[in-house]
Amino acid sequence: MFGGVGKRAFERTDISTTETAIGAFLLFLIASMGVGVYVKGQHYDPNLFALDQSLLSEQAPVRASVKLVEESDEGRLAGAPPEPGMLGELAPEGWKELSAVELFTAETLYEKINGRAEQYTAYDVVGMDFIALASEEGQFIDVFVYDMGGVANAFGIYAIERPENAQMQPLGDQGYRAESSFFFWKGSYYAQIIASNVGEEIRAASEAVARALVERLEDGSGQVWGLEELPRENRVSVQYFKRDALSLDFLGETYTALYRSDAGEWTAFAALHDSPEAASETLEQYLTYLREYGEVSAPRTVDGTSVFTGDFGGFFDVIFQRGNLFAGVNLVEGRALAEEGADALLRSLPK
Repeated sequence: MFGGVGKRAFERTDISTTETAIGAFLLFLIASMGVGVYVKGQHYDPNLFALDQSLLSEQAPVRASVKLVEESDEGRLAGAPPEPGMLGELAPEGWKELSAVELFTAETLYEKINGRAEQYTAYDVVGMDFIALASEEGQFIDVFVYDMGGVANAFGIYAIERPENAQMQPLGDQGYRAESSFFFWKGSYYAQIIASNVGEEIRAASEAVARALVERLEDGSGQVWGLEELPRENRVSVQYFKRDALSLDFLGETYTALYRSDAGEWTAFAALHDSPEAASETLEQYLTYLREYGEVSAPRTVDGTSVFTGDFGGFFDVIFQRGNLFAGVNLVEGRALAEEGADALLRSLPK
């Protein structure tokens, strides 16, 4: 265009100061957006997996015909099944069983809750029992009981689905109500009693089903470590992640706790390992991650333990390893709050 055939093309050799400034600003803007997206992605949204309560009153449960799975199927034998008849004769007065009890293994769970089964298999679900109840007025209650194969797994899936503003109820080891539906965890089981609509009559029926079911489920053996050992002062909630805690593929079997005070909000986490060597390896992986995305300060010594602080541009992770334990705080806004929270965590955890 500027040169023509056989002529040398036009080339600019001088770049103005204005163009240089604009280019530098655009590069800074792109980098800032990248950091912002990363930090946003690291903040856990407690409503991401929680029940959408509005759906309970707007849509009746789906009643698809599915294949029944016998108790003797291989998948069912992976863990201890509930006692026979656990869901039998649950219907309150004026209600009846709409269908026979349906049994699912971990491998067939998708047939009933397609799109959500992966969330349960991530917590090593063993199986699920289901029954639908109907009233004379055409209302429905669906009852799901998940055998999670262990107390921590049952607590984990219950806690990740529980909304932050849940109306807590004295059901099982812990429970809550959402409109006319009830949810609880007891021992190795996680139960959902989901009503087709809202109203006092169906709420009372759902609660009656929930309380009858609590009596039938066995208590689990062992405690939920995070509920017992993570500091209780200013604690809002506790969760357990079987895998990929804090969105990190090397961090599993980790408890997290949300804390809130006048000073701000922070998330603490703790993971018990089989050995100090395994905990030390996790520490090194976390340090590699911190150095890749932020800056790591020289370690401080707190009660004889080396404590590392990572800076993500105003958001801070503080981590430490002591014996079999790897723990810290995650993406806290403000260095002082992050280090205070981590130091308090270190001093409160069992040695």
